[in-house]
Amino acid sequence: MAVQCGLRKLSPKTIGETYLPGVAHGLDKHCRGSGAAELVRRAIASREIKTLLKGFERFYSKNNPKSDRVKLPFCMDLALKAKAILLQTQFKRIQQGSRSHIILQRRIFVSMVMGITFLLRKSEHIGSMDKLPISRRAVTFFDKYNRAIPYKEVGLNTKAQSVLANIQYSKTDLFGMGRRARHTRQQGDPDACVVQVLENWVRLTRDEFGAKEEDSLYHIPGLENYDVNVLHQVMAATAIQEGAEDGHKKPTSHSLRYGGATMMAAAGFPQYIIAIYGGWTENSTSLRVYTKPSEEMLQMVSLHMSQMALLNTSQHFIMDATARAKMHT
Repeated sequence: MAVQCGLRKLSPKTIGETYLPGVAHGLDKHCRGSGAAELVRRAIASREIKTLLKGFERFYSKNNPKSDRVKLPFCMDLALKAKAILLQTQFKRIQQGSRSHIILQRRIFVSMVMGITFLLRKSEHIGSMDKLPISRRAVTFFDKYNRAIPYKEVGLNTKAQSVLANIQYSKTDLFGMGRRARHTRQQGDPDACVVQVLENWVRLTRDEFGAKEEDSLYHIPGLENYDVNVLHQVMAATAIQEGAEDGHKKPTSHSLRYGGATMMAAAGFPQYIIAIYGGWTENSTSLRVYTKPSEEMLQMVSLHMSQMALLNTSQHFIMDATARAKMHT
C-alpha cells in the first residue's frame, strides 16, 4: 500500500477496492487451503488498514484534485471528425497518400471506434507492457440467425448482423469471468456503426495484407506496429479543432472508454448498465464523473418538471405524512 499509494501515486480507493481483494482472490486460487486468503481479507477489513487508507486518501485528494483528474471524453462524433485530421497525419517511412498510408490511418480510426463502443481500457484492446493487444479471435461476427460467421467469410457474402467482443482479465475482473459486449448492425453512415467498421476492417486487412485470425486486431502484416502516440496526437488535434484547450485535460486512449460511458449516459442508460458494459466496479466513483446527461435529456427533465407543476404531485406526500402522524396519536 505504501509503495502503490506513496511512491506510485495510485488512488487509495483503487488499492482498497480492487487490488487488495484481487490479491486475496489470487491466494484463493493458488494457495487453496493455506488460510492465506482469509488472513489477507481479515487484514483488509481491519481498522488499522482502513485508517491507513483514509490517510492516503486525504493525501491523494490534496495533491490530485478531482477537477484535474477529469479527462476529456472522446465520443463517436469526435472520432468521425478525426477522419479529416487523419488525412494530414504522417507515419514513419510511409509515403503520404499511398495505400499503406491510408490503411494506417484507418487503423487509428478503427481503434477509436473499438475503444468507444466497447468502453475499453487501453490494455484491453491496444495492449500494454504486460498485456498483448486484443486478438481477432476475440471478435466474433454473427448473421441474422445468430450463427457465428467464420473468419475467412467475414465481409463477403453474408452481412454480419451483430458483433461480440470478448474482453478478458481486466483489473476489475477479480474472478476471471471476462465480459462480452455485443452490438447490432445499424443503417446510415457505415463509419458510425461498429459492426460495419469492424467487418470492413477484417475483410480489408485479411484479403489485402493476409492478416490471420490469430493476429491482433490492429496488426497489419508488412506494415509498422501500432503507435499509440499517433492515436493521442490525432485525438488531441481533433479536440483542439473543436475548441478544447491544449492543456492537462487533453484526451488519451482512456478518453475513448470515457467517451463510450458518456454516450450511454446521455442516451439515458442507468449507471449500473454502463458499469456492467464497461467492466467498472459496483458504485465506481470514476464512472460517475462521465455519466453526464445530454442536452435532450436536460430538456426532457425541464419539460417533465414544468408539466408536473400543473399536477397535484405533493398531495401524495401530504397524505403519507397525515397517515404517519395518525399512527402516533
